[in-house]
Amino acid sequence: MKQETAWWDLALRGLLLALMWAGILWPGPGWAEEAAGRGLAWSGFATLGVAHSSEREADFAGTFSQPDGVGATRRWGLQPDTRLGLQADLPLGAPWSASAQALVEYAHHGRWQPALSMGFVKWQPSPAWSLRLGRLPWSAYLTSDYRKVGFSLPWVRPPQELYMISFDHADGVDLGWRGQWGDSSVRLQAMAGRSSRNVVTGHWRGNRLVGGNLVIERGNLTLRAGHLQYGAFSIELPAVDSVLDQVAQLDPAGVAALRFRDRAVGYTTLGLVWDDGTWLLQAEVANGRMSRTYLPDGLEAYVTVARRFGSLTPTLTLAGLRDHNLRRSANPVLQQVIDAGQSRGMHTVSLGLRWDARPSLALKLQLDRVRHGSGQTGMLSNFQPGFEPGRGFRVLSLAADVVF
Repeated sequence: MKQETAWWDLALRGLLLALMWAGILWPGPGWAEEAAGRGLAWSGFATLGVAHSSEREADFAGTFSQPDGVGATRRWGLQPDTRLGLQADLPLGAPWSASAQALVEYAHHGRWQPALSMGFVKWQPSPAWSLRLGRLPWSAYLTSDYRKVGFSLPWVRPPQELYMISFDHADGVDLGWRGQWGDSSVRLQAMAGRSSRNVVTGHWRGNRLVGGNLVIERGNLTLRAGHLQYGAFSIELPAVDSVLDQVAQLDPAGVAALRFRDRAVGYTTLGLVWDDGTWLLQAEVANGRMSRTYLPDGLEAYVTVARRFGSLTPTLTLAGLRDHNLRRSANPVLQQVIDAGQSRGMHTVSLGLRWDARPSLALKLQLDRVRHGSGQTGMLSNFQPGFEPGRGFRVLSLAADVVF
């Protein structure tokens, strides 16, 4: 399936190549802040990534918001990992400031689209307390505040088993506090608001969000625990909703039990990082509870081990996603809907190598071996007639990450 290369695709490639050369020539991050002095400060990041999938009958994509990727649509592609981010920070007079971040990446309508990934006003009356209002990071993970900044990550992309099934941001307010507990640094965060996300086949919407996070740092060790709860979560997928609407005429109770409209859902995460400058151990586990709709609860986890040898860092990552608390229906049509929603099971073994070529430039190579559960499709999309569920495949990724 061949696609024409649009002008914005070519323009983005040219801009990212220019930023790569800038990352090679510039001495390091922070130049914009230093030049800006006490006024408006600019900074940015970019990833020029190319990926290849051995699965030719379906597409491997970077997120659920991407309509295609590599595999069936194209052998090699920039779509899964390539992005550009620009951030502006403006002091408004103590204790006020404002920040905004624009992110360009391959989006749900098949184009490279800029979007506001962050934009908030911050009030910080003391070093211990802060309050932010606006568009905030979706604070569920160890890397929530910077997971799109490839340079800050050990991988080409965060493990999909955990990070792909999520929102990108939350619109609302958060309150933060930091202090000391003996020899440990403690951070607390409470937040409230709502979230939304366009996906290829529809839209996710989460209202009445409340949540909190606890982070404890002591020496080389960081521990994190968090929970986010939506009081009214909806998944709008026209293809699924159309089937449910038809069946509702004959089985209204069965459809009502499965329909994903204004449901209470929760997401709990635990994370750990050990980093002594030579060895890195990072692990997270999450449990998503979906109110027993046509989507099952999901248990997601990964562990990464890395060893630094000067500017070279090889990595090994094991990741897995398992559905549990599965529903059953006596109605065969509804059972087909349930089976489609219960097909995410997968696990991945990843080998990677990072080379910090410059203070602001990292080059990465990563090989993923992905296996699905029997009859399952994992995170693949754009299935072709010859696709076989449950079949394993490999993904080869190369990326250049810069910050400026």
